[in-house]
Amino acid sequence: MVTAASLHGSYDPLLVTVSVAIAVFASFTALDLAGRMNAAGKRGRLFWLIAAATALGGGIWSMHFVAMLAFDLGSMAITYNAGLTIASLGAAILVVGAGLHIVDRWSRRWTALAAAGILTGLGVAVMHYIGMAAMRMHAETHYDPLLVGVSVAIAITAATVALFLATYLTTTWHRIASAFVMGAAIASMHYTGMAAVRFTEAEGDMAMPASIPPQLLAILIAAATIIVLALGLVATLVDRRLAYRAQQEEAARQNDAMKFRALVTNIPGVCYRCLNDANYTIEFISNAIEELTGYPASDFIGNHARSAISVYHPDDVPGVIKATNEGILQRRPFNVEFRMLHKDGSVRWVSERGQPIFDEAGSVTHLDCVIFDMTERRRIEEELRAGEQKFKTMLTNIPGACYRCANDAAYTMEFISDAIEDVSGYPASDFIGNRVRTYASLFHPDDGAHVDKVVGDAVARREPFTIEYRIMHKNGSFRWVHEKGQGVFDGDGKLLHLDGAIFDITARRRIESDLRESEAKFKTLLSNIPGACYRGAHDAEFTMEFISDAIVDIVGYPAGDFIGNRVRSFVSVIHPDDSDRVESTASAAIKARRPYTIDYRLLHRDGTERWIHEKGQAVYGADGTVRHLDGAIFDITDRHQMEEELRATLAELRSATDRLAHQERFATIGQVAATVSHELRNPLGAIRNSMGVVRQIVGKERPAVERALERADRNVDRCAKIIYDLLAFTQKRELQRGTLAIDGFVGETLDAFRLPEGVELVRELRCGTPAAADGEALRQAIVKLLENAVQALQEPGWTAPAGWQPRITVRMEGAGPHLRLSIADNGPGIATHVLPKVFEPLFTTKSFGIGLGLPTVRQIVEQHGGTIDVESAVGEGTTFTIWLPRLQDAADNSGETAAKAAVA
Repeated sequence: MVTAASLHGSYDPLLVTVSVAIAVFASFTALDLAGRMNAAGKRGRLFWLIAAATALGGGIWSMHFVAMLAFDLGSMAITYNAGLTIASLGAAILVVGAGLHIVDRWSRRWTALAAAGILTGLGVAVMHYIGMAAMRMHAETHYDPLLVGVSVAIAITAATVALFLATYLTTTWHRIASAFVMGAAIASMHYTGMAAVRFTEAEGDMAMPASIPPQLLAILIAAATIIVLALGLVATLVDRRLAYRAQQEEAARQNDAMKFRALVTNIPGVCYRCLNDANYTIEFISNAIEELTGYPASDFIGNHARSAISVYHPDDVPGVIKATNEGILQRRPFNVEFRMLHKDGSVRWVSERGQPIFDEAGSVTHLDCVIFDMTERRRIEEELRAGEQKFKTMLTNIPGACYRCANDAAYTMEFISDAIEDVSGYPASDFIGNRVRTYASLFHPDDGAHVDKVVGDAVARREPFTIEYRIMHKNGSFRWVHEKGQGVFDGDGKLLHLDGAIFDITARRRIESDLRESEAKFKTLLSNIPGACYRGAHDAEFTMEFISDAIVDIVGYPAGDFIGNRVRSFVSVIHPDDSDRVESTASAAIKARRPYTIDYRLLHRDGTERWIHEKGQAVYGADGTVRHLDGAIFDITDRHQMEEELRATLAELRSATDRLAHQERFATIGQVAATVSHELRNPLGAIRNSMGVVRQIVGKERPAVERALERADRNVDRCAKIIYDLLAFTQKRELQRGTLAIDGFVGETLDAFRLPEGVELVRELRCGTPAAADGEALRQAIVKLLENAVQALQEPGWTAPAGWQPRITVRMEGAGPHLRLSIADNGPGIATHVLPKVFEPLFTTKSFGIGLGLPTVRQIVEQHGGTIDVESAVGEGTTFTIWLPRLQDAADNSGETAAKAAVA
């Protein structure tokens, strides 16, 4: 077996350089063409896409075959298959065009760039190896897979870089630099691919098919490259020049448009051009139409959303059409005012100025118009007309004459209203320009100089003036007038004229004179009234509208202090303890629509209190509301003091009378007690002794007699007790005070007291303080109260409620400076009319006893320096409460109590 010999090739340095130069030149041309593709519109993009694909694809192909021609295998001849060669050229142009289309269609997307780079790189590799397959020579080719892969990777990378540069780089220097990068990358791919092939000499003779000779192929490739690249550069230069010219024209047009828009924007209105058809179809309209109608300009262009006439007020459309047609017929500008409907429903007044544009044949081509918003002007005009009407009405209704005059000696009238005739008797026309007479000629001789001085001084000070003076009426009488006026000055401070008004105040002057006379009489009358008259508001402060000077004698403050609460309100001098009563009494009377009368105290300025007697009533309006309060205030301090003294004297007299009656009654009871004691004790003793003899004779053999004797004993004991009580009540003994542990003492007394069966006793003894008291006397008082409670619980005429439990509650506790002992029962209670009499001697409601139990209790308590009171509710029970002084107070009061007892 014979091994084929490997062939080693070499490269022509000149052709290698030419191939690299072709790659760089083709890359630059392709980048420039791609830039034109990016700048072209939709129609030009396809042309420039084909041109760029041809330039770059053909450049790559040309570089490939020039480099192939630079390869030499020594004496072995190399030819190329025409079909495959042309196929490789087509493949190069096609794949480059596809890649450029992808990046152009999905520009600025990295995924599209990567896909286009892969597709173009694979196409370039295919082109290269188709070209290699086109080689015809007496040798066999072998490829190194690794280097083939490297060449394909270089092709893909170079294609991706080329597409990126063609898409993203636009400046010339960037393109030149990019062309060198791409040229080097294309050359690197080719020569890497050439390094991947190995040639071995074929065995035998190889028939060489028809092929293109290398020399002719070189000429064709060079010519094709030059033609393609030249055409590409020429096309880019021509297109760039045309684009520059178009850009200049567009810039000029844009500049003109900007100037036109600026001009239209600065026009205070809406500019538009429309056709002279039924709807006035808009060709152009400025953006100001949106402010006027609320709709954007685009809505009106070509009647896209609405026509111009659709926003005209329906009532005004015929007038607009008529004015427009008249302008067209007379070939002149037209002007018309009408209303337009805003989007928000409001109506805008507009003024339109238009000009018909005619062609050479005299036909209207379009209308150029401007619309101005007149809404505000219309509103001002309406307000002005309304103001003028109001002014005229006011002048007519003003009860005086309004004027404008010169500041001269005659007060020459430029204008004076017709009301001057009512004031002076002369018509207004007589005074205008001093036509018949001057206004100054009417002045009272005594008032003219005064008028001139007041007016002159006010004008000099640039202040308004007010003056009252007399003028002579046409009928010979004098009229009092009140004039208000002021000078009117220009910007330089020069007096232009006087404006003012003149009012007839003759009647007012007469009324004021009468009023002054009436006020003098009224003041004289008020000064003689022994009190202060007032008129005040019905408010919280009782605000005075008027109050006579006599108020100073009552409270020490002048009347002026109270008028309108200038210094103080009237309420502020009412005694705090009386203010609520005064307010409630007055309010109740006002509500009932009747006068009110009330006595209360006022605080005098010197700090004393003054008693007053007030009479007043409300004055009502037609609607029933209180307009004010009228009344009079009288100082009754002396009377009140005398009444207090009289009441005190009467109280003392009543007390003395009660004491005298008590003493007389007490003396009577004492005499009765002495008589009864003397007259009854001996008979009662005899009766008791006789019953003892009878009991000894009879013994116990006869029970009926024994029972009769027992009844007799009880009645004798009862009579003896009555005699004892009478003597004890009338013959007071001196107390033997001692210190008592009051809680324990009361407890022992309760323990010793025999309660009936079924009566509950509740003890609440928590005083804890000793008392200075006579134990025997105090025990007697407690027992009598307990007996009284038991008798109340056993009242035969009272029906207790269901579930009732008779109960007596005894409480002993401290109460400030006193000791409080209360004994309460839950019995029938004491009737209201009986309650005040329970402590009166000899008063009783019971069928037994003589009414000395409770009086004796009170006597004992008062001897101790204490008091006793009673509270009762019918059906709920009765409570007696004893108030005793504490230990120290009891010792201090013992001497005083003894002295009082001696006096009593």
